Amino acid sequence: MRRRGALGFFFQDAKIEIESLEWNLNRTLSKLNYRIHTDAVKAHLISAIVTPAQAAESFLKILLEEINLRAARRQARKRLALSAPSPKMGTMISSPTRLQQNTIV
Repeated sequence: MRRRGALGFFFQDAKIEIESLEWNLNRTLSKLNYRIHTDAVKAHLISAIVTPAQAAESFLKILLEEINLRAARRQARKRLALSAPSPKMGTMISSPTRLQQNTIV
């Protein structure tokens, strides 16, 4: 195994720092690109096809569908919880003979 001096650790730390900065830069550029793209689509494509009233109506429909879906999921979870068999009380308790065998005298 090769030992590193203080300079080797410095370069390793610098390499990690550069990789972190590159990752952050790529992440920021991706966010910016996404924002530009979605804003351009909204401004030039959707606004030419969909009126603001239609967009509001579509948003409300989607919101109501989401609310209904969540309510249905809650009801399904409740039904599942009610239909699940409850654990039997006697399953955790050992039989009397087993208790006698395990007793230290």
